[in-house]
Amino acid sequence: MEPASLLPSIIFAGLVRVMLMLYGLWHDANFTVKYTDVDYYVFTDAASHVIHGESPYSRATYRYTPLLAWALAPNIYVHPCFGKVIFIVCDILAAVLIHKILRSQSCSAQSSVFCAQLWLFNPITITVSTRGNAESVMSVLVLIALHYFTKNTTLQSLVVASVTYAISVHVKIFPATYAVAIYFYVNSKYFNHQPVFSVMPNRYRVLAGVIGATTFAVLTGLCYLMYGYEFLHETYLYHVIRQDTRHNFSAYFYLFYLLPDVSWLSAAVFVPQLFLILLSSYHFYEDLIFTCFINTFVFVTFNKVCTSQYFLWYLTILPLIVPYLHMSLKRVICLTSLWFLCQVLWLTPAYQLEFEGKDTFLFIWIASLVFFAVNVFIIGNIVQFYDFRPNVERKSREMSEIGTVIREIWQKRKHL
Repeated sequence: MEPASLLPSIIFAGLVRVMLMLYGLWHDANFTVKYTDVDYYVFTDAASHVIHGESPYSRATYRYTPLLAWALAPNIYVHPCFGKVIFIVCDILAAVLIHKILRSQSCSAQSSVFCAQLWLFNPITITVSTRGNAESVMSVLVLIALHYFTKNTTLQSLVVASVTYAISVHVKIFPATYAVAIYFYVNSKYFNHQPVFSVMPNRYRVLAGVIGATTFAVLTGLCYLMYGYEFLHETYLYHVIRQDTRHNFSAYFYLFYLLPDVSWLSAAVFVPQLFLILLSSYHFYEDLIFTCFINTFVFVTFNKVCTSQYFLWYLTILPLIVPYLHMSLKRVICLTSLWFLCQVLWLTPAYQLEFEGKDTFLFIWIASLVFFAVNVFIIGNIVQFYDFRPNVERKSREMSEIGTVIREIWQKRKHL
């Protein structure tokens, strides 16, 4: 048995989440401002439409795959909290996957447990799942795909990874930013004896591409047959053309607020995002996990719409790179503090706008620009201090400085 077990942390973290879910029932019944996320009510209403043979898109603002509405049908005929339980289970499962991935790369038991705890006891992840947001489902899908892509060189792993990855893209489009890196990585993984970079297809790339494309096409095609263009628009196209000028951390939001009718602007803001993702995919593809983290962080930071739930997309992968960051604990604390303080800076004028009716758009935009600059600074620091090596060499890495700190913290805790 491993000297460091994740089980006690899982039990405690699960109890915390269940208690918060139960608290949410009381809070919702006694306060005007609800604990439950508004999206959860949207999910439940969409599930009700599905049960009665109607389209989930009959519910205004439901802009997700029909699979989610079908999965949450028990919200109607079992209990309204059924979906929250599913999201909490996925939240816990994400921590198990983080631990499993790190152990498969020969990361120490102590560091693997600690990194899983970073997820289990992150207040953002706890709040998101217990309020009824479905992001933990995406976390599980992404982590399963990464686990099987990096696990070993068997065709079975490649097939499972490709299928899971395709499902994740069907559910939400942001994992599509990993596609180029995965294409390059498959060649590096199965032909690691070839030092020459190649963009040419091979049987492994073709296999992964065909399986992934087929899975995505089948799921998307079935949904299209059932709900038509409305499904495509609400699930995918809406997010491409979406412009949110109020609940938005994006540096672009004020620009869209002032120029709402400039059609080409929406497409233009994708250019820096696309360029940086392609650049990252080319330079870092041999370390797939790190590349996916950077691509996600860049996608969220440079996106024309950025809400707090988007942060969970890169926070999912963050624990997987923590043991390999040559970054002092002091620097980690400073960067983390900056990240949270910028959100407080943004939320203050946003609250005044939403609940007090004050015209604080300019202050929100300034706060968004500061948050954007801090995120770019954090990305730069992570790239600078990350111990980059191909995944095939990852098992032979020495523990980084922060990884050593993790081990020391764990050892001190055991003697308390």
